[in-house]
Amino acid sequence: MTAEEFAISIRRKIDRLQSDDKPLRDATASAHGQMAQRIFDKGQASDDSNIGSYSTKDIWINPDKTATRNKGGFNPLKGKNGNTEFKTNPSRVRKTSYFEGWKGLRSAQGLPTDNVNLNFTGEMRSDFSRPIENLDPFKVANNEYVFRFTKLPELNNDKARGNEAHFNKTIFKLSKQERDTFYRVATAEIRRLLEQ
Repeated sequence: MTAEEFAISIRRKIDRLQSDDKPLRDATASAHGQMAQRIFDKGQASDDSNIGSYSTKDIWINPDKTATRNKGGFNPLKGKNGNTEFKTNPSRVRKTSYFEGWKGLRSAQGLPTDNVNLNFTGEMRSDFSRPIENLDPFKVANNEYVFRFTKLPELNNDKARGNEAHFNKTIFKLSKQERDTFYRVATAEIRRLLEQ
C-alpha cells in the first residue's frame, strides 16, 4: 500500500466515524442503562454510596392529593392509633391516613424501605429510562447525546434536583463504573469500525 492509498484509507475511516455514531450511541445506551439501574433499583448516588434512608417522622397523607402505586395503606383511612373514626366526633369524615414517615408509607404500598431508590410511582423512572433501541430522545445531533427527562421534564428535573439537595448527594451524574462502561463500549465500537 502506498502512502497515498494509506492516507485515503485513513480518511475513509475518519469519515465513517463521523457519519456513523454507533460507537457513541451504544456507549450512551450502556452507561444510561447502568445509571438508571443504580438510581432506581439499587438506590445509589454517583459515588456508589446509598442515596439515603427514608424518614420515620410522623406524616398524615391525603390519598386524593398524593400519587400512590396502589390503594394499599389508605383503606380504611386511619389515625395515629389506628382509629378509623375521630374520638371526639365519630361522624366527622377522615381525609388522611397516618404513617410512620415516608418509610411507613412505602411499606404500606409494598415497596422496599431499606434505602432510598427514587422509585415510588414509577413515573420518574419511566421518564428517565428509555428503551435502548429508541435513543431519539437523547440524540441532540450526530455524535451528541444527553440524558434528560422528556415526558415531564420540568417536574422530574425539579424532583431530581430536589432529591439531590435533600439527601446532599450527587445522583444524576455518571458514576466511575458507568464512565468506564461508556469508554469500554465506545472504544470497542470504534475499533470495530476502524478494522472494517
